[in-house]
Amino acid sequence: MSCVLRSVILVWLMAWCATVPARADPMADALRVMAAIPVTADHNDLVAHLETAGHWSFGNRAGDRFTASGPDEMKRAIASLVTSAKPDTTLSLTLTPPAFHAGGKALQALPQDAMLRTIIADRTVNVTRRQNQSPLAHITSRMAVSSDDSIAFAEAVAHLTRPFVSTHLRVVGFVRAGPKFLSATPRIDEASKRPLVDQLDPIHAAAAITAARGATVVLSGKVTDGHLLVADGAADVDLPLLDLMKATRSAEGRLIVLHTASTAQPGSRNWLWLPVDGPGLTAASTLADALNLTAANAPMKAAAVVSDDRVILTVEPNALTTMFDGSRWVASISKAALDLVGRSPARAMTVSLPLAARQVEFDRRIFKSIPSLIQYSYAALLILGLAGLPTAWRWFARLWPQELASDYANAAGFHAARAVRATLFAIAFMPLAAIVATPAHLLSLITRRPA
Repeated sequence: MSCVLRSVILVWLMAWCATVPARADPMADALRVMAAIPVTADHNDLVAHLETAGHWSFGNRAGDRFTASGPDEMKRAIASLVTSAKPDTTLSLTLTPPAFHAGGKALQALPQDAMLRTIIADRTVNVTRRQNQSPLAHITSRMAVSSDDSIAFAEAVAHLTRPFVSTHLRVVGFVRAGPKFLSATPRIDEASKRPLVDQLDPIHAAAAITAARGATVVLSGKVTDGHLLVADGAADVDLPLLDLMKATRSAEGRLIVLHTASTAQPGSRNWLWLPVDGPGLTAASTLADALNLTAANAPMKAAAVVSDDRVILTVEPNALTTMFDGSRWVASISKAALDLVGRSPARAMTVSLPLAARQVEFDRRIFKSIPSLIQYSYAALLILGLAGLPTAWRWFARLWPQELASDYANAAGFHAARAVRATLFAIAFMPLAAIVATPAHLLSLITRRPA
């Protein structure tokens, strides 16, 4: 008996150990990704991982590793791992994600002439280090992301690189005594077949956004101290950004606030669809592309934080990449002058987004007000219930006996009652009883004696 017990315990321990995930090795993962990068004669590719404060571990394509502490040890480590000693070669360091998120101060210990990269979704992206600030990861040629929080960083990257669907946009232009609610669907321009600006009374902004379930609402105006100032006749209306974000969270939507120099609002035509130093917003394939296009296609940087189950992006011009070209900037404004009515492209943006997992769940919904798990579970029960339909129908007949024509004054009432009974059975009783009715029906078929 004791032998059997020991065997059972041993099997249980082996099964438990199989479920314990292996310890992550950032260096090994980074070396695997770096191995996919083509070898070039003018680059020395190494992986860099921060073990503890001040202790860096380096590795090369051959799998050799060297741990160093201090500038002198670091030089010797790199010299022993590089494959080329040519003076014109560039040292390229692929940072592991923990090393990237260690912060700008930690990265200053690495050679200043080294080109830095990091890993995002099994691909490498360029990194710009900043003194005493979070480094920038250039997820596209014109969008860089930074965050002190690895979770917020991952959320921001997931949103910025996901496909952009322009038809989900609801661009709002505030106007005095305008409509109090957003229409159920965007208004479409008959000529261009593109959405128009939704006119809205600024006093009812939060309520209107709450009703726009799952939409990407775009607002514009002058942002000062957490407030959006929008023109309303001769005066400006002050809309707290926090209230707008709360309304967006309640609607499970996305909010993009464009910071402009003026409080003027877009007119009846949607200027976001017009060429603004580029092909226009409809050419955007990702959210990052869309944000770049609203800023005259200028390089931008996004700082990400997670607050109240939302991802908040603060998007600003990225002066570290390139400065605005003055002639290009003037040309951009000139192209859009008629529709912007004196407004310039967005100088900065505040973007409020749901968590990436929440967004994926919302996109799976057929009916946007009902969680996808409930919808698909109901559909599965409905299909399952069809297999046990005869048994479920018999059970339902006991709870709700069939109608008699003699109980009704006319045929219309009789058929209406039958329709109500059949509808309740199909949409309510059959799915609920499916888990029991289907096995019972199948069992009756198996055990039924032949006639």
